Amino acid sequence: MNKPTEEQIKEFWEWCGWHIRREASYSSFFGSNLITTYYVSPDGVSEESFPPIDLNNLFKYAWEVAVTYLMGHLTHDRISAIRYLFDKWLEQYIKDGLRDFESALFWALWELRAQETNP
Repeated sequence: MNKPTEEQIKEFWEWCGWHIRREASYSSFFGSNLITTYYVSPDGVSEESFPPIDLNNLFKYAWEVAVTYLMGHLTHDRISAIRYLFDKWLEQYIKDGLRDFESALFWALWELRAQETNP
């Protein structure tokens, strides 16, 4: 499976509750305004960039968003939503030639995000 583009990464993390904040401040050294960009997590912590796409961050930020979405749109119970996500993850993993757990989970969640944003 292909690596996600920067735009896909941005859209994905925004779907997970991250947002970008820019602040302007005047620099007397440079004699002009400087723009500082922060990436703010769903719990309000500012970072220098979006988190890397790895299993830890996918489960920390995206998994619960996906389960909640599925419980409201596909199934009404948590166990069915989790089973559905694991099935989609396994499907992607097999489609990718059994190479990469992180990519498989990312693309399974990406497809779900696409369903939500383009019903």
